[in-house]
Amino acid sequence: MNSDETFPDGPSDPDGWRTHELSQLRRFRVLSLRRKLEAMEGMADVVRLLDQMRRQGKFRSGSHHQAAGRRS
Repeated sequence: MNSDETFPDGPSDPDGWRTHELSQLRRFRVLSLRRKLEAMEGMADVVRLLDQMRRQGKFRSGSHHQAAGRRS
């Protein structure tokens, strides 16, 4: 992690979140093509794992919780 990276102070600091998001985009932009592809492959692996866990009933997505809450 670079010392120039900034993190948001909390949910009430929208400018902090935007600054953090931009720092992440800058960090990704300077990666080599190989590193970018590796990062994207890793993210796809996580998506596949979460999808598999959801199908197995290991957890529900937030939209399922919201829908269940409305029915009550």
